[in-house]
Amino acid sequence: MTTTSVILIVGLALLLGVYISWRAGRLDRLHGRLEATRAALDVALLRRSSAALELASTGCSTRRRACCWPAPRTAPGSPPATPGNCGRVT
Repeated sequence: MTTTSVILIVGLALLLGVYISWRAGRLDRLHGRLEATRAALDVALLRRSSAALELASTGCSTRRRACCWPAPRTAPGSPPATPGNCGRVT
């Protein structure tokens, strides 16, 4: 083996080490982002399920759905929907 081939092999090994280190750091960052996203999704799902349970426990009938759900849009120029008028246009 000549000196040139030894330098070439050491240089390639060094580049390979840098590349592997870079990839490992990137995978570690992606793992952290994945864990944070999973935690945020769990929180959102818990919030949604508690809202659904609360809505289900209010005992809304299908005829009174306008009072239970967010108020629908009213016609232009009519008063805004309030709990008293349940979003009905008068």
